Amino acid sequence: MLRLKSLSLLLLCLFALIACKTEIKPEEKPEDDIAPIAEESVPPSSLEEPEEIIWGLYEGKLGLYESQVVLALEIQGEAVSGNYFYAKHQKTLSLEGTYDPSSGMVKATESYKGKTTGYLEFKLSHGEIEGRWMKQKDAQEKEDFTATLIDLSEEDYSAKHGRYKDVHKITLFSGEDDYEEEVTDVLTISEVGGGFFSFYYSVIGANAHIGSVEGFAKRKGDTGIFRDLESCELTFTFSGNTVEVHETGDCQYYRGARAYFEGVLSKVN
Repeated sequence: MLRLKSLSLLLLCLFALIACKTEIKPEEKPEDDIAPIAEESVPPSSLEEPEEIIWGLYEGKLGLYESQVVLALEIQGEAVSGNYFYAKHQKTLSLEGTYDPSSGMVKATESYKGKTTGYLEFKLSHGEIEGRWMKQKDAQEKEDFTATLIDLSEEDYSAKHGRYKDVHKITLFSGEDDYEEEVTDVLTISEVGGGFFSFYYSVIGANAHIGSVEGFAKRKGDTGIFRDLESCELTFTFSGNTVEVHETGDCQYYRGARAYFEGVLSKVN
C-alpha cells in the first residue's frame, strides 16, 4: 500500500514537470487569412519623361523681294509653335503646326489676331531653313523662304520695335524751274536681344529718286554695322531717341542715283 502511494506521487511530479516545459504557442491565422500589402500604383503617364523642347531664333528672307524676317520657333515632339515678323511692318504673325523628325519638315499655319493669313512649309536642317510661303494652302504660287539660326537663347530674346523718321527737303527739277518739296525718310529698328537687330530703311533723294534696304545686323555698344553679300555697308549710331545712318559702302543697288542712305532719324514711337 505504501509503495503504491509513493509510485502515484512520483507520476504526478513527472507529469507536472513535462507540462511546464511544454511551449504554449499563440493562435496563428492561416496563411490564406493574411491580407497582402497593397503596392502604391503609379500612373503610366507619370513615368514618361517629358519631350525635349527645342527653341531657336532665325533671320532670313521671304518672298520675291527678299523681305527681311525674324522668326522664333519652338519644337516639342511633333508640335510646332512660334511667331515671326517682317522688318518693315513689325507686326507679329503667329505660327502653329507640325514637325516631322524623320525628314525635318515643318508645316505651319500663319495667323494675325486669330485670322489665318498664310502657310509655311520648310525643311529645318543644321540651323538652316529652306522652304516656301503660300497665301492659300496647297497653292500653286509659292514664295521662297530661307533663314539662318542666330546664336541667341530664348531667355535673352525680346523683340522691341521702334520707328524713326527724318523730315527734309529735296530739290525737284521740272525742266524750267527748280523747286523744293518736303519728304520723309523712314527707318524701322527691331532689337531682339544680344545686340542683334533687324531694320528697314527707305529714303527719298533729289528729283524724287528713291531707295530702300533691309537686313539684319549686330550692334556693339552704340554702333551697329550692316554688310550685304556684295559691297553695301551701313553704319548705325544709336544715341537716345535718334539713330544716325551713314552709307559707308556702295549701296547703289538699293537706291537711285540721287538718293543716299544718310541721315539722322528721330524716334516716333
